[in-house]
Amino acid sequence: MLPTVSYGLGMATSPGYPTRGGLFFYEAFRLPAPPLITTLAYENSMDRTMNIQKISTSLTIGAFIVVSITGLLLFFEISTGSIRATHEWMSLFFALTGLLHIYSHQKIFFRYFSNKYLYLILLGLILGGVLFGLSFNDIYSSGAAFEKITNARIVHLAPIFDTSPDELVLKLKKAGVSTVSTELSLNEIAETNNIDVHEIMESLIR
Repeated sequence: MLPTVSYGLGMATSPGYPTRGGLFFYEAFRLPAPPLITTLAYENSMDRTMNIQKISTSLTIGAFIVVSITGLLLFFEISTGSIRATHEWMSLFFALTGLLHIYSHQKIFFRYFSNKYLYLILLGLILGGVLFGLSFNDIYSSGAAFEKITNARIVHLAPIFDTSPDELVLKLKKAGVSTVSTELSLNEIAETNNIDVHEIMESLIR
């Protein structure tokens, strides 16, 4: 059986360390805690911090790999819809893991803003802003094609789907789209039925 050590109002079983609660009695009455209690509580706090750091770093590395690969596939336009969706969702996850990583390494993180590395951070932000400005009006082939298709009327889309306009209308109605006409575009149908145009497109492709 492991030996038990008493710390006033706090108890701890060795080799486990007392939590911050083990110091409550001394902090409540503003008494100096014995060195052993202070040391063990500090070590326990450091263990928790190290665990958070390891978890946040591992999650950030995994998210970084996925976002980087999917980003390259999108950049060279060798992607599919699933790749784009994966990239978008994993980007959100990457942002969350990045915030967790910053939180667990906040002392080191904020230290970068008070030394020579601040200029490198500013350089990265400026470079990102310039690239965003230069590519703001870029037209990607997949996006441009999607816009053309969603702005076209059903009667003109039928040959693309190798079917008749009436068949497309029937397909949308079976998918639960009530207001449909061969003279309406996919964007107009989506707006009229309060449905995302991507859902309309998916109903036609299935």
